[in-house]
Amino acid sequence: MTFFDRLERRSINLQPILTLLNTGICGALLLVIVGQGFNINGLRRQVETLEARPVVVQAGQNQELVNVEAVDPRNNMRNFVEESLPLLFLLSKRVPEEIIPGGLDEGIDLHDIGRIPSIVHASSFILSSEYQPTFLAGIPNLMPEDYEHGGSKVLRVNRTATPKPVKDEPGHWRIYTQATLYQFDAQQKPVQARTFNRDVYVRPVSPPKSSATLTPVQALINATRNRGYEIYDIAVNPTEVARHAQ
Repeated sequence: MTFFDRLERRSINLQPILTLLNTGICGALLLVIVGQGFNINGLRRQVETLEARPVVVQAGQNQELVNVEAVDPRNNMRNFVEESLPLLFLLSKRVPEEIIPGGLDEGIDLHDIGRIPSIVHASSFILSSEYQPTFLAGIPNLMPEDYEHGGSKVLRVNRTATPKPVKDEPGHWRIYTQATLYQFDAQQKPVQARTFNRDVYVRPVSPPKSSATLTPVQALINATRNRGYEIYDIAVNPTEVARHAQ
């Protein structure tokens, strides 16, 4: 009997599932999807923690260097990936009211793609400008069929490997990431868990400029972008392709 079978055989309080989900940047967002006991203070604390975290490099006017944080670049890359992926694959209409008034993400219509969650669209600015259209075009294929009625999918990053340099591309890194894509029905009952391991390719970029006019969603995204990287590809690992082909 699988974990999900055991959950569905009882009258469930979905709080235990939270231990399976990321406790990083979007952990509080996931509380809204899988349980009614959402603590808005938990989200507020996460946002405040992220906003207070020093960026790798901060520049003042005329690009004058004003602060440098001593960080382990490889751990910083891994943290960037662990924070980014759950937001990029947060396929749910249910969101905290402090993020979107009313707690309902009505989505955004994109030309030639269709309607996708607005949080996913906002998160896509974590991606390179070249990769962003390709990524967004693939989102409709991942959307749950009952999305409009409350079905959702969320991604849990289980592990990120040590970043490896990309051959012949200085400053570019590949991070093998083990993840699980969980699907919930309209009643927030878990119905599927799918392995979602990927190679995530990142490269350094300048952190975004701060702004007092950011929406709460944009503030979350900027907090992650402040790590100083962007994702320029998310691909299935060739070794796993070969394994499944056998």
